[in-house]
Order: sequence, then structure tokens, then C-alpha cells
Amino acid sequence: FDNILLVDGNYSGEYTCQLKNERSSTPTIQSYNVTEPFTTPIILDPVFLGSGNVSIIWTRPEGPVYGYLLFYELANGFGSEVMINIPSPNTTYYVISNLDAGATYTISIIAYADLPTEITDPVLVTLNVAGVPENIAVVPSSPTSLIV
Repeated sequence: FDNILLVDGNYSGEYTCQLKNERSSTPTIQSYNVTEPFTTPIILDPVFLGSGNVSIIWTRPEGPVYGYLLFYELANGFGSEVMINIPSPNTTYYVISNLDAGATYTISIIAYADLPTEITDPVLVTLNVAGVPENIAVVPSSPTSLIV
């Protein structure tokens, strides 16, 4: 295969490579176990941080994880998709900065070990004109507190 992102779990397993040249009678044998995460990460609700910044939080999938690929793009199809490599298996959040006010974005994520998981269902994130989340409700919780 030419591109590790184009393979699926059917390629997981143990591979053995034998290297030998004309000057040596002893071949070198190298084994490699190709793994994939057992489950797909789940994107939880995005957290709006204001000024075009959104924190994306996801669940860590079961099984081996080497890192994540986070994808986002404008939902209207204009512009190009952005891919961010997050090479830490213990990271389960990322802040996307400089999103355009008034725009809607699709966001999805892949976990990878030697092979990637299936891509998550995209999450739609819409920023209103001021760059803050729409439909915010403020509820009094006590005489001195508010819940947003």
C-alpha cells in the first residue's frame, strides 16, 4: 500500500520481512506487528472560547493509540480542509483558533496506531457574527449566581 491512511483493519496483523544481499549468506529477518485502535474516538460537544476559538474534546478510543488527525473545514464547501496532526496519544482535546465569525465548520477526528480508525461523524460548529456561540441561555441559579 502506498498511503497508510488508505488502509483499514484488514491490514492489521504481523508482517515479516526477510532482507538478503549477494555478499552475505545470512539473511536479516524483521517482524513488525501492525495495530489499529479498537474503537473510534467520539467528539463531545465543542466548547466555545470566544474570539473565533473552539475547544474540541473527544473520548480516547480503546486499544493502542499513537495520536490523532483532526480535520476541519467550512461546511459550505468553500476553502480547503485543514488537517492537524496531534501526535500525543494522551491528548483528548484541541483548541482550533481563528475561525471566522458567522461561519459553520465541520469537524472530525481519526485516531491512529499503525492504522487509522474510521473517521468520526462530523460535528457542525456555527459561530455567530460576534464570534460567540448562538442560542446561549442564562438562567439564575441563586440570588448571586447565573448558569450560562
